Amino acid sequence: CLLPGGAAKHLTADKTAALLRRVRPTDPVGIRRRLIVRELLAELRATDRKIAPLDADLAWMLDEHGTTLTDIVGIAHTGAATILAITGDPTRFRSAAAYASFAGTAPIAASSGDTIRYRLNRGGNRQLNKIIHTAAKTQIRLPGPGRDYYQRRRGDGKTNAEAIRALKRHITTAIYRTLQTDVAARAAKRAQASEEDKRS
Repeated sequence: CLLPGGAAKHLTADKTAALLRRVRPTDPVGIRRRLIVRELLAELRATDRKIAPLDADLAWMLDEHGTTLTDIVGIAHTGAATILAITGDPTRFRSAAAYASFAGTAPIAASSGDTIRYRLNRGGNRQLNKIIHTAAKTQIRLPGPGRDYYQRRRGDGKTNAEAIRALKRHITTAIYRTLQTDVAARAAKRAQASEEDKRS
């Protein structure tokens, strides 16, 4: 409202401050709006200062938990922690397909005649699905196995949306296998510690 034509979305605190310095309203409504933006900017900067230590705490907790989810391209600390919180005990899922259904990345058949198609699955946990979608978009952008897989699906005649859905399902399988591997590694570590306690 303060700038003719508005401002870009997803502004950082510094960019917002730079824009705000150029705005000098003279009417009471404009002056009040500028004050509100200054207050919001101060709150944003205070939140920004909290992010780094919180991220460090989260990294430490994930390391203590013994997860390797952050090894998957596109899954950072917040995503890994969210996956763990939503999934709970990963051994409750009998297969990668069951986990994909839980995550809403299992394809839903929408074939017609000789045309084999799958449509978007709107079921499953949407928060988990969003993390997987973000990982897929990151992998498509960066060189590596994820982009190679996406491009192979496009080469097979899949649309962009279909190729992304296929990659999301592929990433879900990787998450499921990582969760299962981590559970086994933690169990082995506990067994080793218990054996060492017995010997000492």
